[in-house]
Amino acid sequence: DILRRVVQANAPLERLVRHRWLWLASLDPASGVLWEYRAAGFAPHVVQHPLPAVHGDSAAWYQVTVSNNVIVNNVAGWTGGGVSLHNAVRVNFSNNTVTSNDTTSSAGVLWDTAGASFATVPPPGCDPNSAASATNNCSNTVITQSNFLPAGLETEAHDANLLAAFTVPTVNCGPGHSNCTKFSNPALDHNIFWQNRAFRITTGTVPTTPGLQSTVQLVPSLTHTTSGSCPSGANYWDIGVYGDTGPTNHGSGFTLTPTNSILSTGGYSGQGNNSNNPGFTAQYCNGSRVPPEIASQLCTGTGNAANAPGCIQPGTVGVSMTVPAGVPDINQYYPAFTLAPAATVDEGNNWINMFYGPLSLSNPTRYTAAGTTLAPLGNYNHGAGGGTGAPSYSPNP
Repeated sequence: DILRRVVQANAPLERLVRHRWLWLASLDPASGVLWEYRAAGFAPHVVQHPLPAVHGDSAAWYQVTVSNNVIVNNVAGWTGGGVSLHNAVRVNFSNNTVTSNDTTSSAGVLWDTAGASFATVPPPGCDPNSAASATNNCSNTVITQSNFLPAGLETEAHDANLLAAFTVPTVNCGPGHSNCTKFSNPALDHNIFWQNRAFRITTGTVPTTPGLQSTVQLVPSLTHTTSGSCPSGANYWDIGVYGDTGPTNHGSGFTLTPTNSILSTGGYSGQGNNSNNPGFTAQYCNGSRVPPEIASQLCTGTGNAANAPGCIQPGTVGVSMTVPAGVPDINQYYPAFTLAPAATVDEGNNWINMFYGPLSLSNPTRYTAAGTTLAPLGNYNHGAGGGTGAPSYSPNP
């Protein structure tokens, strides 16, 4: 009766409730009956769409299915260039093509650099809120290189809050999801994980000149000769769990279990897996932003290389194009393009300005006349057969 008088005394509120734009209900503490306010007043609430009862576990209820996707040529500064899963209890990942994705391990949480201890996520072995000690060092001299990390698909252990939520150790998440209460373990079936590249950052000797930082290098260092080419010497790592140290190392304590899939690394033999080349129609790799074919015409610097200073964006120079070594990119008064790119405090704890290409779906250097039809750099239709990988599709140049 009190609620009814409140609603009737307020015209705007009464209109919202009457038109069902606002639902008003009252729970009787004595009887436990839920009363719903309607045009004629309060009436007992009647459940119209009851939720289905789930007996034993919720394996058939809460789940995510990812299928029939082409996930290619992405770049991540941390890990999981193609796919990254965290706190994902039951994911079914099937009939996907995950190829030519890269991780650079350039995120500030992976190594030390000036100012890293002030980031929202400090680097390993650094707690800025505690006193310095043998196990707590924020002086930015401990870690001089980051680690290689999974580049195709990466998962990791659940965080503390989700771990605490699993109070029943016998939770069943269904086939393919063992240890689902401890880490994100997707069911991986009939996928292609092929030549996903893992890079890392190394730093040189700390300069003696005040204000300068170390030279920063992406490893392995690869040289592109044509747009989209895939140079030899790459380090491949298709799938893994954060904390592993390599494709065949499971230092995280957890192991992914792909089935009926093609993988270029990891040694996942058995279970219908193989490492046969899937035979893509056309595969390309991330590389130089400037087409190497015309670098000598556009670029200045040693060897007229496509990544030479002044060649990140041809025809222009200045702040925001590239960053001289040891010079924070927030300072517009430093000279442009004098040295190689440097690690700086930047958005999202990404300490390296990464420039890469190609920036077109086709090779622009082959456009020689108006109306020229160019084939796409990437066409990930394949001849693997057996229902593995994403189904056929029509690529658009």
